[in-house]
Amino acid sequence: MTGIAGLACVALVLYLVMRFLNCQSVPSEPMLFHGNSEFIQKILQQCPLIHKIYDPPSLWGRSGHLQTAMYGILGRVKSPFPRGERRSKLMPDGATLTFDIFPPLATHKSENDLTVVVVPGLGNSSETIYIRTFVDYMQNFGYRVAVLNHLGALKSEKITAPRIFTYGGTTELQLMVQTVLLLFPSTSLLGVGFSMGGNIICKFLGENPKHCKRFICAVSVCQGYDAVRALGLLMRWDNFRRAYIWMMTENMKKVVRRHEDVFANAENKQLLPISIDLPKALSSTSLVSFDEHFTRRVAGYDSLIDYLRDNSCTRVLNNITLPTMLVNAEDDPIVPEDLCSCAHDFVKNHENSLFVLTKHGGHLGFFEGNLLYPEPVTWIDKMVVQYCDAVVDLKLTKSG
Repeated sequence: MTGIAGLACVALVLYLVMRFLNCQSVPSEPMLFHGNSEFIQKILQQCPLIHKIYDPPSLWGRSGHLQTAMYGILGRVKSPFPRGERRSKLMPDGATLTFDIFPPLATHKSENDLTVVVVPGLGNSSETIYIRTFVDYMQNFGYRVAVLNHLGALKSEKITAPRIFTYGGTTELQLMVQTVLLLFPSTSLLGVGFSMGGNIICKFLGENPKHCKRFICAVSVCQGYDAVRALGLLMRWDNFRRAYIWMMTENMKKVVRRHEDVFANAENKQLLPISIDLPKALSSTSLVSFDEHFTRRVAGYDSLIDYLRDNSCTRVLNNITLPTMLVNAEDDPIVPEDLCSCAHDFVKNHENSLFVLTKHGGHLGFFEGNLLYPEPVTWIDKMVVQYCDAVVDLKLTKSG
């Protein structure tokens, strides 16, 4: 009887491991949602990767949790160290914007001057591993890359005003874009945002029609679109989401602790529109609590709902007139599929837009590879290059 019980325990453990690894899930082609314009049909023709099965590493890559964990812990495999030039600009409120410009390492096949404007995810910068990999890959295809460093994210840069980045703040991005256009007046811009950065790039392009004029397309990867709708979902334990939110909260607290002296300074406290509760913020276990006691107050909002509503791209998403590709993964443990209804609605109303929903990929993972070891360049890196190349060909070259 003891032997049977032991075998049963082993079988149960193996079953749970297989369920966690999601090995029974069969890789498939991405699901595509789009209009029927001639432009989007040509885009689809020039992006062969989008019609192929996305096949992650078979041992662990079918688990959204492990894809996300690989992104969070390793970022990428064999990540390069692209060399760029760091630029700083003092802003009217005393904050200092920093961004990095990486030159192209080849001539683009269209021979156009092209600059990819990259907005990283929460607390990330040009020094983050997945951003470094993406930058190097784009450089080798002939793109200049400008990467926004979120206020407070760089460990080597002290903030010069009592504020850090916010979920949907576009002031820093606007100044970076203006500076890039002054440095390279003949360049065409392509916007790419990852996670929170996807929200920021879409909000920037949608909140003012003038912002779209120098951009030829936009790409958003793994964003949640509507922070108000996400509010209740973030506090649930579905798919262990509450644990991920706790880890994200810890990262935000690390950013604030690096600059705690700036926020504790008596003179700086007087500059804040609403007084913050730093002890409560630093003891928060969720982004909801952290944003209530810190972020919305620094941003000058009387309520958390007002802050989340104003900082979500969903309220201005329909104003974007550019070709736009939105990408999400069904197994993303942080962004539930319910939030992707915004993307579905967007492509219904914009004939030149494309929504790509993959079966696997997790949150900013999208690793490819064989049984165990992932490739250095991910599926999403390749997909973004193909899409950008297709847009450039159709909008800026005679062949299009």
